[in-house]
Amino acid sequence: MKQLAEEQFILDGVTSDEYETAGSKFMTVPPQYQKQIGYTFYRKALIGMMGWDTLGKSLKIPFTIAEETDLNKEDKISFGIDKKGIWKGKELYKAATGGEMPMAKGKDGNMHPAPNAMELMGKEVWVQYVNQKGAKGGDVTKGETIYPKAQAFLSYGSGERPTTQAANLGI
Repeated sequence: MKQLAEEQFILDGVTSDEYETAGSKFMTVPPQYQKQIGYTFYRKALIGMMGWDTLGKSLKIPFTIAEETDLNKEDKISFGIDKKGIWKGKELYKAATGGEMPMAKGKDGNMHPAPNAMELMGKEVWVQYVNQKGAKGGDVTKGETIYPKAQAFLSYGSGERPTTQAANLGI
């Protein structure tokens, strides 16, 4: 940052294009629901390139919101790659692709899940967001806040926005 005069600054860490598209990283929640834990809503999104979240422990599936409300905001859902966490990956993969994860033979001779990142890339999905309570900025010493967290993918299907009731019924 460069100060030109006592009252004028040049914020050289941000271009004019970046300034125009800047906004909160959090999804937009209607004011009447911002403090309601459990409030659920959906956003259409395009899946990006799956990769490691924590190397050797969890994978992340990034996505970009593809509708006017929150357009181009980026987020992710992660899942563990062990027997306790794979259920989430299984659920996400099936919702996005309509099929099960492929399997491949591992070094131990057994068949193991082998998700295909290219099969996910560019898929349209509905992302389910749920308001939850958590530490501000991940720091428990700063108190708690309520924020929307991506929980699941639902098939884009006909393009009709899911309802909470339909999602809970697996429709």
